[in-house]
Amino acid sequence: MRSKLFGGINILYYFPVVIIIFTFTLLYAWIPPLKNMVLLYLGLVVGIIASRRYYQRPMMIAFLIYVIVLFLNLYTGDSWISSNNVFSKEITNLLLTGLMSYAIITSKDSKLIKFTVVSFILMLIVNAIGTAIVETIVPGSIRTLEQMRHQGDEHTILLYFRFGMANYALPSALVSVIPMFVLGVKINKNSKQKRLLLIAGLVASLMLTYFSGSTTAFILGILGTIVGVFVTPKTGRRQLASLAVLGLVFAFILSNDQLMLSSLNTFDGWVGNEGYFHNKVSDFEELIMYGEATGSVEGRQDLYMETWNAIKQNPFLGVNSPTGGHSLLLDHWGCLGLVGFIPFLIFVFSQIKLSSILIPSTTKTYYFICVFITFLMMAIKNMNGWETWMCLFTILPALCVYIEDRPQ
Repeated sequence: MRSKLFGGINILYYFPVVIIIFTFTLLYAWIPPLKNMVLLYLGLVVGIIASRRYYQRPMMIAFLIYVIVLFLNLYTGDSWISSNNVFSKEITNLLLTGLMSYAIITSKDSKLIKFTVVSFILMLIVNAIGTAIVETIVPGSIRTLEQMRHQGDEHTILLYFRFGMANYALPSALVSVIPMFVLGVKINKNSKQKRLLLIAGLVASLMLTYFSGSTTAFILGILGTIVGVFVTPKTGRRQLASLAVLGLVFAFILSNDQLMLSSLNTFDGWVGNEGYFHNKVSDFEELIMYGEATGSVEGRQDLYMETWNAIKQNPFLGVNSPTGGHSLLLDHWGCLGLVGFIPFLIFVFSQIKLSSILIPSTTKTYYFICVFITFLMMAIKNMNGWETWMCLFTILPALCVYIEDRPQ
C-alpha cells in the first residue's frame, strides 16, 4: 500500500483527522461549509493515492449502479434527492467511510489504529459532557436540531455545537460500537489503561444515547450493553450457547405482554417516570394493553405505512419522491425502488463482509452482533448520515483490531 509521501509522513493519518473534524462538533462548528466539503473530498483523493485496490473490488460495480440510479432520480427532479443533497453527501459518506476502513485496517499500522480509536473515544467524552451541559440548561435541545436545520436556523445550531453538544445523528450511530466496547473491557489481557479508556467510551456512548432523548437509540444501547456483558468473549460452543440463551430470553419477554409491561415499567423507573422517555413508554403500554397505537407510536406507525404504500405503488422503480422518512432501509426502497435499493444493499453488505475478513477472528461474533443492532436501528429510524456509516464502516472494524492489539 502506498501510504507515505514526502518526509516519510503517513498520509493515512489524514483519515482519523477527517473523522475528528466531521464528527467532533466543537471543531466542525468553527470551519466554514466550503472548507468542510474540500476536506471531505480530499479524503477521497488521499484514498486513491494510498489504497487503489479498494476501488478495484467487485462491490464497486454495485456502488456505481447505485450512483447512476441516484443521478437519474436527481435528473428527473426527485425532491428527496435534491432537498437533502443525497446525491453528493450519500455517495461521499458511503465511499469515504468504507475506503477509510480498508486503508486503516490493511495498513497494519498499530499506531494509526490506536490514534483513530483513542481520538474517537476522547471526542465522545467531550461531546457527552457538552451535550449533558446543554441539555441541562436547555432540555430537549439536541432533539430540535433537525427542526432548526429545516428552518434554516444555523446560528443556534452552531452555538450549541460550540458548547460541545453532539449532532443528533451521533447517539443513534453509537449503537454500532457499544457491544465492542464491552468486549474490550472483558478481555483480561488488555492493559488497565486500555480497559479504562474503553469503559469511558462505553459510558460516554450511553450518556449520549440518553441525553439525545431518542428512545430507540437508548434502548438499543442498553440492549447492546446487556448482550456484550452476557455473551462470553471466548469463541466456540459456549459463545454460541450464551447467544442462543440470550435470544430465547428476549423472545420470551417480547412474546409475553405481562413481562413486556413489567420491563417497560422498570425502564420508566430508570428514566425518572417523566419527560420524553416516559411519554414514549406510556404510548407503548397503551399499545400492549389495548392494541391501539396512540401518541408518538401512532405517528411512527403512520410514517411506516406511508413508506410501505410507496413501496407497493412502484416496488421496482420507486416513487421518486420523499416517503415516510423514518426507516433508512424502507425509505431507500420506497424512493429508489429495487433498482437502487438492491445495489445499495450489495455495497453495504460487501463492505461489512470485507471488514469481517480483515478483523481478528476472536472479535467476529461481537462484530456481527454490532452489525445486527445497527440494522435494527436502520429499520426503525432513518439515520442516514456521516455518523452512521463512519461508526459502522470505519470505527467498528478499527475497534475490533484495537482491542486485540497488544504490545509484543
